[in-house]
Amino acid sequence: MTSDVPPARTVCHGCRQTTQFRTDAGDVRPMIIPGSGMVIREKSPGVLVEEQCPICGDSEDPGWIEGYIPPV
Repeated sequence: MTSDVPPARTVCHGCRQTTQFRTDAGDVRPMIIPGSGMVIREKSPGVLVEEQCPICGDSEDPGWIEGYIPPV
């Protein structure tokens, strides 16, 4: 028996972003946002460059990786 359920995936931890949201009850909780497949690094003091994410940047679906990995 085959399953048409897509494999589990999670956001890439190399280019992900985090923010916070407020629930209806007023609690503030973290929220992880998938990245774009790009990372920003400091090339030299004060010089930032945008580069391809070393984990997911060359994939067909940047910002995501296969398998479920609980957020850190």
